[in-house]
Amino acid sequence: MKTKSKHLIILWAAINFASCVSVKQQTLQPVNRNLSSEYNPVSKALHPVFRVFRLNENSARLYIKLFTEELNFSRANNENVNKAVVIIHYDILNSYRDNTIIDSTTHVFNLIKEEKENSKVSIIDIKNLKQEKFVLQIRITDQYSGSKSSSFVDVDLSQIDGFQNYMSYYKSGNVPLFLGWTSTNQKILLENPRNQSHLTVKFYKADFPAALPPQTSVGEARGNLKPDSVWQLAFSGQAVFTAKRKGIYRFQSDTTVNQGYAVINFGKDFPLFQNSREMLEGLNYLLSTEELEQMEDSPNKKLELDNFWLKAAGSDDKAGELIRIWYSRATYANYYFSSYTEGWKTDRGMIYMVFGPPQTVNKTDGAERWTYSSRNGKVLNFIFVKKQNSVSDNHFVMQRDISYRNYWFTAVESWRKGTVYQYQ
Repeated sequence: MKTKSKHLIILWAAINFASCVSVKQQTLQPVNRNLSSEYNPVSKALHPVFRVFRLNENSARLYIKLFTEELNFSRANNENVNKAVVIIHYDILNSYRDNTIIDSTTHVFNLIKEEKENSKVSIIDIKNLKQEKFVLQIRITDQYSGSKSSSFVDVDLSQIDGFQNYMSYYKSGNVPLFLGWTSTNQKILLENPRNQSHLTVKFYKADFPAALPPQTSVGEARGNLKPDSVWQLAFSGQAVFTAKRKGIYRFQSDTTVNQGYAVINFGKDFPLFQNSREMLEGLNYLLSTEELEQMEDSPNKKLELDNFWLKAAGSDDKAGELIRIWYSRATYANYYFSSYTEGWKTDRGMIYMVFGPPQTVNKTDGAERWTYSSRNGKVLNFIFVKKQNSVSDNHFVMQRDISYRNYWFTAVESWRKGTVYQYQ
């Protein structure tokens, strides 16, 4: 299975500054944006990835990764080099619902494509910040193809030892670690602007159960976040470490606050599902506890998987299509929603896999509302609330309710009968 979320080799882009326009504060009407395209890979031509790193009290650095296969490169230029021209514009907003523009800047980048290069990374420094919490709306245009994207990034520089106070890179080539997870034995270079002699490292084995159905009353099924080991890492603005084992590596410059930064090793194949054990585990939401335990105890897990999908679909071709859709959703769930655990195990990942990408996503400061609409005008909403978490800044918990019971069983039964569920 191919996915843009696999590990990519990145060579740094040559950055050519073209324009920088700062606008005065503009207050517009409150807005209610539909941000569903951020979780739907087929809804836009460009799929940028972002990372924010705090430089000092009033400036931050924005890293932007673009995939070369999505850009239009051309030699029709004076230099006769294989070049793409990308326009990146950002607005600094107070919040998702407040359309006040605090500042606005446009940059133009000439990106030269090198051999075997899969992505380009560009950098924009955001200076003279007037506030610590805001939302970046980032619009990107490929000048040659006309392809566009619009994305939103939360920025929170208020924490003294928060996630965005750290930056991490793959040691080979200083390639930014955008999504916070890595694989076994990768050397990671870690940066933090604070003047520290060491960082405290806490390691967690991090094997957590999958999310519980939306009609349950007990909330998320999370394990106990007690570190399995703790040690000191020598630090002088930078440090190098290796994620030798699967699990969570949490770094703190100040252990008196429940903050810090984490790099997670989910295994060498993550975010993909590459073997029968992983694929069987990913069936969690479609099986009863007894069925899952029986299949996990089987000496031939591949046969158990094949039999499940063939029984559901009735034919090899249809079974193959169901498998492709289910595990594509699981992979994208890992890409979009991973926090302290794999994305497919989270509340958002569970709903994404069973119900599909939502038609509407509305965000506020600290919550998301997903809406599924039927042809006759009925709607089904799921609310996810952002929870403070010492390991991840991407942790959301669903507001559960017994009223979801019939919707859940209808959706699961649809999959088990060989039909990709659609809300009706």
